[in-house]
Amino acid sequence: MLATILILCGTTATLASCSKDDDSPVVTPATKEYFMQWNQCEALTALQDYVQDVTNANSPNYIKEEDRIATFDMDGTFVGELYPTYFEYNLLEYRALDDPDYEAPKDVMGTAQEIRDFVRNGKKLPDHFDMKHALAAAKAYAGMTLAEFDAYVKAYAAQPANGFSGMTYGESFYKPMLEVFDYLKDNGFTCYVVSGSDRFICRALTESIGIPSNRVIGMDVRLVSSAQGTEEGVNYTMGREESILRTDELIIKNLKTNKVKQIAQEIGKVPVLSFGNSGGDAAMHNYALSNPKYKSAAFMLIADDDVRDHANREKALKLGQQWREAGYHVISMRDDFKTIYGEGVTKTDFSFPIDTKPLTEWQAGRTVSQEAVEAFGGIDKCFAAEPIPDGVWAQMQGKTYKENPYIGRDDLRHIRALHWDYDNQMHVGEMIVNKQIADRVATILRQLFDAKYPIQRMLLPDVYDADDETQMRDNNSSSFCYRAIAGTTKLSKHARGLAIDINTLYNPYYKDRDDGTRYIQPATAEQYCDRTWDFPYKIDHDDFCFRLFTEAGFEWGGDWTSCKDFQHFELIE
Repeated sequence: MLATILILCGTTATLASCSKDDDSPVVTPATKEYFMQWNQCEALTALQDYVQDVTNANSPNYIKEEDRIATFDMDGTFVGELYPTYFEYNLLEYRALDDPDYEAPKDVMGTAQEIRDFVRNGKKLPDHFDMKHALAAAKAYAGMTLAEFDAYVKAYAAQPANGFSGMTYGESFYKPMLEVFDYLKDNGFTCYVVSGSDRFICRALTESIGIPSNRVIGMDVRLVSSAQGTEEGVNYTMGREESILRTDELIIKNLKTNKVKQIAQEIGKVPVLSFGNSGGDAAMHNYALSNPKYKSAAFMLIADDDVRDHANREKALKLGQQWREAGYHVISMRDDFKTIYGEGVTKTDFSFPIDTKPLTEWQAGRTVSQEAVEAFGGIDKCFAAEPIPDGVWAQMQGKTYKENPYIGRDDLRHIRALHWDYDNQMHVGEMIVNKQIADRVATILRQLFDAKYPIQRMLLPDVYDADDETQMRDNNSSSFCYRAIAGTTKLSKHARGLAIDINTLYNPYYKDRDDGTRYIQPATAEQYCDRTWDFPYKIDHDDFCFRLFTEAGFEWGGDWTSCKDFQHFELIE
C-alpha cells in the first residue's frame, strides 16, 4: 500500500483507505493538537472547558459565533514587558535620549530621563506616570506620518531585547499565549488587542502574528492630514496626494475604564473572554464578567518566573491571590508555561552603555553616572562659569532675556554644575548669573555638590517659558530672569542676575496683606510657609546652603520682615 503523509496547515493527515474505483487515497484529517507549549494546569482546563461549553450547540451556554468576542491586553499578557520595562517606555527613552536625528523638548527629555532612572537605577516613577508618558509620547512622535511611525517602531523592535539572548523586541511574544489566539480563532472567536500602549505601536508589533489592524485598540492621539493645518477636519477635504500625520494632542490613554469605553465604542459588543495581567485590565475583565447575555470568563497572567524572565516572584504571587479573590482565573508563567519565549532564548543580565551625552552636550535635567563623569574628564570639568553659549542665548530670547538698557549678554555668565537630589543621583544643571558673582556661585554649587546637598532641579527658567509660578511649582532652582519683583512693578535683582532661588516649592515667597490675606508664590506651597515642621529641601539658619551664601556676601529672604522669601539669596550691594 502506498503510504503518504500530507501536511496541511501544520496538521498531520493520515491515510484511511483506498477505493476500489479510485486509487486515490481517502484522507482523514487528524485532530489538531493545541497547547503544546503548556503544562496541564487549572487555568488551561478552565479555558478549554469554557470554550467546549459555549461552542456546543446543545449547551444552554452556547454562544453564537458572531458574539464570541475575546479581548487581550498586550504588554505582559502576550508580549514581554520586563526588558526592562514596557516597550513603549523603552521606545520613548530611545527617542528622546539616544536618537541622533531627534532633539527632544525639555519636558519630553525629562520624562524619558525618569524612565532611564527607573530602569537603570531603580528610582520609583512619579505618581500617574502613565499619563505623563502618554503626553510626552504624543509630543515626541508628532509630525510623523503613520507609515513613518510604523517603520520607526519596527526598526526599534528589530533590536536585541535587553536582558535576553536570542531574541529581538519584536520577537518577544509569549509562545503559549500565541497558542491561545490560535485555539480561539479555530473555535470561532474574534480576538481584539485592547492595550494601554499606543494603538499604532500595537499594530506594528502584532502584525507579525496575524492580528488584523482593525482589531487593535490602544492609546490614541489626534490625526490630521498633511496639508490640513489648523482647519477642523469637518471643514477640510483631504487631497489624494496628502498623508495622515500624528499630532501632539492626546485623545485617550486606554487604561482601566477607558478600555471599557473603547470596547463599547469600537466593538459594540460585550466580550465573553478577557485576558490581562495587571490592575489596568480589571475594568475590562469586569465588563466581560458582567455580560448580561452569555457565560463569560476572565484570565490574569502573573509574571512569577524569575528564572526564565525578569520577574518579581513575591509580588506576582501576591497579585495572583488578589486576582483569584476577584474571580479571575490565574495563569502562572512559571508553573503553566513549558516555555516563555521559545527555544534558544535565555535570560541575561541587563546591560547599559555609559552615557556621556548629557555632559558632552550639557543637557540640563539629565541624570549621569559616576562612570559617565569619569569618562567625561572628572568632576572638576563639570563645574564652570563661562560666556553664554550661542544655543543658550538663542533659547533665552523673549523669555528670560528681553531687550533693556541695563544688562546684556556680556554682563552674564553661564554656569555648568552637577547637583544631587534625594534620590542620591547626580543631575546635570545650569544657571545664568551676573558675571560679578559667577565664580562665587560656581564655587558654592560645587561645595553643595561635594556635601551631597539636595537640589531637585537646576534648569533655565526658559524651559518654563520664563513663567515664575510654573518653575517654582516644579521646585526649580535658578537665577537670571528679566522680571519684576512678585506683586510689584519694580525690577527684581533676578533681572540683573544677582539673586539665586533654591528649591523654590519648599521654600516659598509670601507676603501678608493689610486685608488679612496672604499672597503665596508658588500658590501650591501654602503648607511650606509653616517653618516649624521638618520637610525635604527646607532652608533655615542651620542649613548648609544658607551658611555658604551668607558667608559669600548674600542676604537671605527668609530674614526679611515685610515679607518672607525662603528660597531667595541676593547679593548685598
